[in-house]
Amino acid sequence: MFKKFISLLLSVIFSISLLTNVLADDTGFMTLEEFNSLKQEGYIGDDVSYEALKEIYVESKELENYLENSDLFYEVPFSTDYLYRGDILITNSTDSSGFFGHSAIALNSYEILHIQGPGYKPLVVSPEWFEDNYSDRGSWIKVYRSRDNIGRLAAQWAERTYRNSGASYKITFDLSTTHETYCSKLVWQAYYYGVGKEVMPPALQTTSNLISPYGLMEGFNDGSYTFDYLGQL
Repeated sequence: MFKKFISLLLSVIFSISLLTNVLADDTGFMTLEEFNSLKQEGYIGDDVSYEALKEIYVESKELENYLENSDLFYEVPFSTDYLYRGDILITNSTDSSGFFGHSAIALNSYEILHIQGPGYKPLVVSPEWFEDNYSDRGSWIKVYRSRDNIGRLAAQWAERTYRNSGASYKITFDLSTTHETYCSKLVWQAYYYGVGKEVMPPALQTTSNLISPYGLMEGFNDGSYTFDYLGQL
C-alpha cells in the first residue's frame, strides 16, 4: 500500500511539473519562463538568447566537473594573509539567481571585489565573508594567481572602476561597458583593461563574448598568459 502511495505521489508530482513547466530541464538550466522573466527585469540583455546562455551553461558544467575533480587541487589553510592582489577566486557555490558558479578578484589580502547577482551592485567584502557565504553545502572555493606579479595591475583597475560603483548586474555580450556587469565579466575586464589585452590569449581578446566563471581559467591558461592554481579555501 505504501509503495503504491509513493508511486502515485511521484506520478502526480511529475505530471504537475510537465504541465506547469516550472522546473529546469535535465541540464539543470533555468526554464524559458525564468529566462524571459530575468530578461524583462533587465538582468539579461536583448542580445543574449536563451539558447546561447544555455550553451554556455552546459559548457560551464563540464568545466565545473573538471575543476572539482582534478587531482591538481589540494586543500590549503584559510588565512587573510593568503590572498594577493589580483588573485582570482572561483566557487561552485552560487546564490539562487546564479548561473554558472561565481568568481571574484582579490584587491589585496583582506578585500575581495565581486557582484553577487541580479539586483546587486559591485561589493567589497572580506575573505571571511566570502568564505562564509560560498563554502557551505559541500561547495568549494579555488584560488588562482597570475605569474609575473601582473595581478596587482588588474586589482588596481578593478578597484578604481568598481569600488563604490553603482554598476548594475546584467548579462550581455558587451564586455566593454562598466555601468552593467556580472561576476566573471568584472574579473575579465580587470585583466583586459588593467594589464592589457596583448597579454591575453586570442579566445579572450574580443569584447563581444559571454564569459563564465569556470571559463575564466580555461581562457586565461590558453597560451603564454597563465595562472597557477594555489589551492582551495
